[in-house]
Amino acid sequence: MGNEISENNTFLPVLEPQNSFSNALNKSIEILAFYNKENFKEVMFNGLAPIASAAGLDRIVIFDYIKTSDGKHRGHVYRWNKTEDNAVDFKENQETLSDSIVIEDWFSCLKNNESVFRRYKDMNDEEKNFIGPSGARSIFLSPVFLNEKFWGAVIFEDHVKGFEYSKDCAGFLRAAAYMASAAIIRQEKARDEEQAADKLSYREKMLVTLNKASIIFLSQHKESFEDMMTAGVTLIADVFHLDRISVWKNTEKPDGLYVSQIYRWHKQSGGTTMPMPEFIDVSYAIFMSSWESILSNGEPINSFVNSLPEAETLKSLGIVSLFVAPVFISNSFWGFVIFEDLNMVRTFNEDSTEMMKSAAFLCANTVIMNEKTISIRENTLKLKRREIMLQALNKMAITLISHNEEKFDDVMNLGLQPVGEAAGIDRIAVYKLLDNDKKFGQIYLWQGESAPLDEELREVPLDSAVLRWMEIVNRGENINANVKDMPKDEADWLSRFGVKAIYFVPIFTHGNIWGVITMEDHTNYRVFDEECIDLLQSAAHLCADTVLHFEMELETEQKNKLLSALNHVSATMLQKETGSFGKSIYEGMRFLAETLNFDRICIWKNSKIEDVVCGTLFYEWTDNENLRQSRDTTVGIPFGKIMPGWEELLLQGKTILSLVNNMPEPIRQQLVPRGILSIIVVPVFINNQFWGFVGFDDCQHERIFSQNEETIVNSAAKLWAGAMVRAEMENEIQLLGIEAGKVYYDALTNIYNRRFLNENLNSIMRTLSRSNGWLSLMMIDIDFFKLYNDTYGHGEGDKCLVTIAQTIVKSVTRTSDFVVRYGGEEFMVVLPNTDENGACMLAEKILESVRACGIPHKENKVADCVTVSIGVMTGKVSHLDNPDVFIKVADEMLYKSKNNGRNMYTFKNKVSS
Repeated sequence: MGNEISENNTFLPVLEPQNSFSNALNKSIEILAFYNKENFKEVMFNGLAPIASAAGLDRIVIFDYIKTSDGKHRGHVYRWNKTEDNAVDFKENQETLSDSIVIEDWFSCLKNNESVFRRYKDMNDEEKNFIGPSGARSIFLSPVFLNEKFWGAVIFEDHVKGFEYSKDCAGFLRAAAYMASAAIIRQEKARDEEQAADKLSYREKMLVTLNKASIIFLSQHKESFEDMMTAGVTLIADVFHLDRISVWKNTEKPDGLYVSQIYRWHKQSGGTTMPMPEFIDVSYAIFMSSWESILSNGEPINSFVNSLPEAETLKSLGIVSLFVAPVFISNSFWGFVIFEDLNMVRTFNEDSTEMMKSAAFLCANTVIMNEKTISIRENTLKLKRREIMLQALNKMAITLISHNEEKFDDVMNLGLQPVGEAAGIDRIAVYKLLDNDKKFGQIYLWQGESAPLDEELREVPLDSAVLRWMEIVNRGENINANVKDMPKDEADWLSRFGVKAIYFVPIFTHGNIWGVITMEDHTNYRVFDEECIDLLQSAAHLCADTVLHFEMELETEQKNKLLSALNHVSATMLQKETGSFGKSIYEGMRFLAETLNFDRICIWKNSKIEDVVCGTLFYEWTDNENLRQSRDTTVGIPFGKIMPGWEELLLQGKTILSLVNNMPEPIRQQLVPRGILSIIVVPVFINNQFWGFVGFDDCQHERIFSQNEETIVNSAAKLWAGAMVRAEMENEIQLLGIEAGKVYYDALTNIYNRRFLNENLNSIMRTLSRSNGWLSLMMIDIDFFKLYNDTYGHGEGDKCLVTIAQTIVKSVTRTSDFVVRYGGEEFMVVLPNTDENGACMLAEKILESVRACGIPHKENKVADCVTVSIGVMTGKVSHLDNPDVFIKVADEMLYKSKNNGRNMYTFKNKVSS
């Protein structure tokens, strides 16, 4: 069909005078041209109904032909449909015209202002396939031009008759097409104007809101930053209908760009709330992999979540739609702000996004300014705090450096007090490395004031947690730790003492670690900050210098005291007064014990009994009778019984010094009953031979002995042993009294004879009388010896005498003691400096030793082997005494033993006599 209506720019061409079409058109004009505020869809329905009725139409569809952003064209904007109960459909979101040859052909005619008429039966295959699904039997397409430009078209459809349209009907439909299109265009224009007004009003509202928010952010407020942000951001969120807004800041790292959430507003939480911990220092590559490239190029992200690659992550956060605005500071990508809708699927329009960009910068800038304000405030506080710390350190330095004769504890307390207050420290402890780097010992403790040492921390073994700390401080590194952040074993160990935060400072002297100083907070879990560290580091070294200085002073003082004590011991041993040797040793032992705070000193000398090394206690000093050792456990005791394991150590020249509680269990069992808590045992060698040892016992304190103390007791032990050796030599020379032509030995038994006794006993008693010293004499007789000779012969009798003589000699171990063949089968034992306990012990020993020889004697009335009877006389020698009295009493005691059954000893003290 060609162009049936002349081309012009009017909507309504001149109509032919046909009443039905004219009336229908007039009715439609009246309805469509003069409606006011009625529902436009109803107006269109009522306006097109007369047209459809007059022309016998089943559907009318109005199209515009505006090119879309994707290069296609919009489709119908209105559809009137008779078959669906005269329903009217007004499409605000218009459909797109499909791409087809039919559409191209028809619209090429329409663009030339030519109507298109088709009946289904006359259509080609392409047209039938295209129009068939609509059910139309005939169609009429009328072009619509606006201001000489092709605007669109109206399609009139007959779904029943398939009739041809007359020229009059075609003209009528062309006029109806312009009339209907004009109504649509008028409505669109009115709607656009209304939307433009609403848009302008909304834009003004957004600008007013941003202005109000700016005033809130930029004004000086008494409210906190959180309250100020809540007020300003709530305005922004309300105008854009948002549920959550957050500010994110970038950080450049070697492995890429990271971002942290530094501010968060949440409508449901009532406004400003804490940033989420999981969004602190997160890599873009992990967080939102595509965002970095988009945002860093200055492009925002405006979308509903389902269309984004990160949809799953964002939906897990409850986000439905979002707008992400990048923030640039000084042309550098600083971060971004996220505006979130948690309820509605939408994208934000152009005006909203522009305003949200401004809001993003406003929020970010406010957060940045707050960070700067906080930084300035923190720096100011840091300066003030540093000033306080420096003042505290200055007070400490003045106190510790300028002290005169004050007590150490007073000086340390005054010095550490200002540091403890300034740093919030509850306890400062000084630990020194002990025992060849095997443990730490607490040597000073401050807890608000100088305090007694913590008993549990006096000695800290280097094991488990302490060993790991030792490895760190050995490298010269400090330890700064919140106890909650430490490994469990370390945290548990410190928590026992109430520690919540601790700072270790290693102290070195001459390139080697001397110890550590610990600064402890028992109130707050924290890591000490930079200002605090500077103070604690300096305070620790000042504290260490003071402790070392006092330690050196004490060491020097103690050294002088110990040397003085050693000089005193040496002086007493060099006294030449006859008979004063024992008194001199006891005086030296007493003086040294009082100087070094020992409760007991014992001098033991070695001897060999049947090839077993034994020890005999020669001298023992103690001012506590309860500590004095029993005589029967201190003469000729094998080393294995004295103290298991000591012989090997002492033979190697090693000094034994330790706390008794730290010793092996067998030794503890020997020492604990004696009340010993700490001990030093010094081996003594003379002419490279193990002579004996000296033991120093502390029964009051558990203590670590210093090197100076060890040196002094070693010297004293050697001094006493040397003096004893010299005294023994002098006694031996004195007793031997070697003179030319004299014979002092019995030819048969090879022991001293009676001449030796007669010439030396007087001299011994004179010497003993000067010190009122002890003397013990023994008279020994072989039981039933005449019957032995009669039974076994005099030859066997001589052998028996020799055996008994040597047995007695072996039982006597001291060089000052001697044995004499008194006559026949009688022997005498002379025991200078031996009291009744020693004499009785020796008598028992001799009886046992003789029986142990097992010499057969069938005529013995008391045993089947050779036995002896003994008489013992003991007393303190005065200048009035003479040997005959001692000999006589000993002889009387011998006869008492014989009369009482033999094979025994009888004892008498001079006092009782």
